[in-house]
Amino acid sequence: MAPAAIEVCQLTKDYPSVRALDNLNLAVRQGECFGLLGPNGAGKTTLMKLLLNLISPSSGSVHIFNQSVKNDFLRERIGYLPEKVKIYGFLTGSEFLDYQGKLYGMNRTIRKSRTEECLKTVAMYEDRFRRIGEYSKGMVQRIGMAQALLNNPELLLLDEPAAGLDPISNKEMRDILLRLKEAGVTIFINSHLLSEIEMLCDRVAILHRGHMVRTGTKQELTSQGEIIELCVEGINDQLLETIRAVSTQVKVEGNNIQLHPQDAKTISALPELIIKHGGKLLSLTTRMESLEDIFYRLIKEEENNHE
Repeated sequence: MAPAAIEVCQLTKDYPSVRALDNLNLAVRQGECFGLLGPNGAGKTTLMKLLLNLISPSSGSVHIFNQSVKNDFLRERIGYLPEKVKIYGFLTGSEFLDYQGKLYGMNRTIRKSRTEECLKTVAMYEDRFRRIGEYSKGMVQRIGMAQALLNNPELLLLDEPAAGLDPISNKEMRDILLRLKEAGVTIFINSHLLSEIEMLCDRVAILHRGHMVRTGTKQELTSQGEIIELCVEGINDQLLETIRAVSTQVKVEGNNIQLHPQDAKTISALPELIIKHGGKLLSLTTRMESLEDIFYRLIKEEENNHE
């Protein structure tokens, strides 16, 4: 198993009126793409700030590459893309990256080489002499990514990298991340876009109200197996009672019923049960849980457990 890039142990962060993180434990291995999911207010941004040493924990520890995040030299090994990239609009893309290179202490030759390389990586080389104030949202986000890659980081911290992007820019951003992943860069993504996380990440963590709900691969988080989706005319109370007796997680919206079967026999028995209780089966489809299904289920279970 690869050594840890990020280690969070018993991490707690208190603000005056709320506990943002509560005894959090998390490990991200070197070379993996890791997704952090959670509803608004879950504590995702607080965790990102703690990883960057922008704020201090109330208790617990945060280590990156086996070093405390308070070690300033770690910044040389980390790239960061904030959710909202704010850049001086009067600078060109090339000028902005050259300026960032000066902040890193790079000499002129290295700045020029890295600026050109990063611009090509994010497909912005042809627009390098345009002023950033003329860039679209997607172009600004790509320049932000180029800045995050300028120091050739071993760990990339991304806060909502696809926020506000149109479908084309979103795909371009995803392709960039897939190439970085293939190159062995450790990627930590905080995102609301579950479909993007599902396509990119090796493992995910689900955070809710400062608590870690679950961590693992999609397969490890999938405990419910198949989902059955029915379209039925004539749904009645007796029919629903019968379906609930052989299923779990039954949801009803109009003529549509979604459920998790208790076993394989349930699927073959459903058409007969529906007809027997006065319903008319229009369609029956099966699918595996998506990351969105898993996320919704685990968050609801967590809320029910704390009621």
